[in-house]
Amino acid sequence: MRAIFARAILVIMVTASAAQAQLIYSAPFETPAFANGNLVGQDGWVSTDSPATPGLAMVQNAFFQSGARATRIDAAIGFASHWWWKPLNFPVIVGSAPIVQISFDMYLDATTQPLSSAWGVDVYDTSVPVARRVSAIIVNDADQVLVWDGFSFFSTGVSVTRNAWHSFRIDLNYAAPREANLFVDGQIVAQEVALEPGITMTLADVDLYHVDGNGADKGFYDNLYVVALSDTDGDGFPNVDDACPATGIGEPVDGMGCSLVDTDGDGVLNDLDLCPATLACATVNGQGCPSDSDGDTLFNGCDNCPNIANTNQDDFDRDGIGDLCDFCINRAAGDANGDGDVDGLDIPRFIGTIFGTSVNPDDDCACDLNHDLANDGFDIPLFVNILLGP
Repeated sequence: MRAIFARAILVIMVTASAAQAQLIYSAPFETPAFANGNLVGQDGWVSTDSPATPGLAMVQNAFFQSGARATRIDAAIGFASHWWWKPLNFPVIVGSAPIVQISFDMYLDATTQPLSSAWGVDVYDTSVPVARRVSAIIVNDADQVLVWDGFSFFSTGVSVTRNAWHSFRIDLNYAAPREANLFVDGQIVAQEVALEPGITMTLADVDLYHVDGNGADKGFYDNLYVVALSDTDGDGFPNVDDACPATGIGEPVDGMGCSLVDTDGDGVLNDLDLCPATLACATVNGQGCPSDSDGDTLFNGCDNCPNIANTNQDDFDRDGIGDLCDFCINRAAGDANGDGDVDGLDIPRFIGTIFGTSVNPDDDCACDLNHDLANDGFDIPLFVNILLGP
């Protein structure tokens, strides 16, 4: 019910905001446009099944997803493929509403075997002499969701269950490079799928599509909506469904329309980063903004003394610890011999200091690695870690 409610809200939004969206067609298969009986001939629907086979595609009120009716299509017609559609001939205006969003609910009844080869929705343009397939979504007899990539059907890797309603949505982006995103039950299952090359900018029709293959099953369709939508940031996700509608031009996005790029390298992706030009050395919060604990205008992570203001960043022994915070201002930790490096040459002086033979205060502080003002065995593991560290 939540998906149905959300779809109703979408229709209200796009109808009320014609500058950014346009409802091209809706077919919830309810009155007054529809009544029980053959789908062909109602509300301008036609079919390749001509003349219409009685009872093959029926608007009926015995089973539906919402409202009071849905369309049932029966199989058992041999190896034929059939399409049912209402001519739309809608000119897509890329500058204002480049995305045509098609959504529908489908239920595949598997109580009667064998299963048909495919059920789904097919989309065509106005090419002549033969219309081009813009895109298509099908569920095959292995319950896999397939999508047309301009040359063939390929599996999305997602399967649906029979004898259950599922919601499908495909966003056809007519702006270059002309790609589609496919969603099943609210989750993206295929992204940036190429549309058929060379398609016209006019949407001819959206078809209920069935490939029989000697099937004996049936499919139900409900709540078919075709809407033209705006896409301000040009990422292929229409504004009404884009969690990040201001993504930078050309940035790759995830299944919510949010950037996958982290320009400043702080671990927070661009669309979520409230401070997008933070220095790489800074530590940041979940919004990508750095802190400055001591208020000296140097960010934590970049400040060699983060809790004591020291704008000048003086570091006499060049150990990365500012002088105001440095326990041993003249020596780096572990530099027992004072040569500026911590290596094997420090071992003899370190041992001497630990056993009390040192008389140099700088040696003492360099070897007091746990800062307890004593040179003893507790400093040894820390010294070993420094020697063996990266």
